[in-house]
Amino acid sequence: MSEVRKMTYADLERWWEVDPNVLATTVVADATGHVHPTVSAALRSEEWLDHWADVLYATVGELDSSAERMTYTGDPRLPRVTRQCGQVHLRMQEANTLLRQRSRAEGRDLMPKTVTDARQAALSLLAKHHREEATKLRAEEIAHRGLAPDPPTHDWGEGPADAFDAIENAVRSGLLVAPIAAQTRRLIHMRERGFIVAVGHDVKQQRERNDGLRHPLLLRRWTAALTYLRDTTAAQAGGIATWTLVQPALDMDALRALPSQQAWLVINRRRFLRGCFQRWRECSRHVQDVVRTVAVRTEDERRPWSEATHASRITLAQRHPAQYRMLRDALEPYTEPGTPKIRHGALTQNQRSELFASLRERLAAS
Repeated sequence: MSEVRKMTYADLERWWEVDPNVLATTVVADATGHVHPTVSAALRSEEWLDHWADVLYATVGELDSSAERMTYTGDPRLPRVTRQCGQVHLRMQEANTLLRQRSRAEGRDLMPKTVTDARQAALSLLAKHHREEATKLRAEEIAHRGLAPDPPTHDWGEGPADAFDAIENAVRSGLLVAPIAAQTRRLIHMRERGFIVAVGHDVKQQRERNDGLRHPLLLRRWTAALTYLRDTTAAQAGGIATWTLVQPALDMDALRALPSQQAWLVINRRRFLRGCFQRWRECSRHVQDVVRTVAVRTEDERRPWSEATHASRITLAQRHPAQYRMLRDALEPYTEPGTPKIRHGALTQNQRSELFASLRERLAAS
């Protein structure tokens, strides 16, 4: 670790890519002391943020488990490990803050433009008011561009469980290209028991990765297997069967009253339970990332129709300039200066609904 503290990001970048242990050592060094500024910045960069967070969660789980073992055995290193655990927890909170900020930004980017862009919102309101005229203009523009009447569609379904359906349908339809390597093919054809064993082995090897499990067609089974392992392990480990890193404190007096072999089994199962959480968190992030990718590719696939719709609405606004100007003026107070972008947080959902209802009334009266 002392050597890592002296190295720059240029020195470490290649090592991080090929050796998870070097990345883990760097993450702990950053949490517990000084590292080169370029290293600290790189960990928090878009390229490495997810990897940094993954290692922090895995490290906290390992340190919590080490602290339990040391408490049970009376190991004199316990104060140092407890201090390190607290330091890594602080870094984990920092990483979570950055992840939340990114998630909000990405979520806003995927929102309909009618929610985030005053110009698009005004055009949408105008098109709904002049529905027949807008529909005719859109059909004419689509035909002029030589497009089919409607864009391609994919069945997304509803609810969180359907995220897996959306991912699997996207792969099968070719919208999402995901080559199946030999390792992945073996996992796809595994019976359930063998698959759960493979997932359990991946949980135990926190600094390695079974890349096959991360294939889009296996994310559903990976999630289910992790949930099964969590549920079957929690009761035996004195833990709770929910997705959390923090487990109830061990009753050391009760633990020491058990036969040694049984006590160690409880300690090791608690470590495994923390590993399940870390892998579940990673799996959930993979699901979110793939769903986001599918959404972006669906939007790209439909872009020619979206552009035709936008062009037809511009024509509509030119035909009804006074109404369009009224809508833009009404939305102006909520936009960022000099742009049509609606300020983040400028309108709650209820306020937006009330504003749009009043604008529809003004259109009807005009």
